[in-house]
Amino acid sequence: MREKFMRFMQGRHGMDQLSKFLIGVGIALWIITIFLPNNGIYSVALVLIFVSYLRAFSKNHPQRYRENEGFLRYYNKVKGFFKGGSRPGSGNRKNQRIFTCPSCKQKIRVPKGKGRIKIKCPKCGTEFIKKS
Repeated sequence: MREKFMRFMQGRHGMDQLSKFLIGVGIALWIITIFLPNNGIYSVALVLIFVSYLRAFSKNHPQRYRENEGFLRYYNKVKGFFKGGSRPGSGNRKNQRIFTCPSCKQKIRVPKGKGRIKIKCPKCGTEFIKKS
């Protein structure tokens, strides 16, 4: 039986990130309809799961690849925003502190754990003392 399935899947696209995301959202919506019965949400859940399997069994690799790339472009932007990667000055927050220059409001990144240090603003040259 396993060999038959492997032969069937030969040349097919398989599961990619978009398909996995569609199945996850579909299952989440289906679980929601268990607690809050709603035919509309249930229908959307079934359609998402069905589309995910259609994508997995498709033999049109270039089209599925383009769809997945478009999905990943937006998914990574959203993921990066919530992880803090797309915000300015979002370096390694465990090892660095960010101070604001009192005169020009420039953000300055300094290492943590160095005690009281004199910070010189690279933009305006103002020096101030802070504890890192």
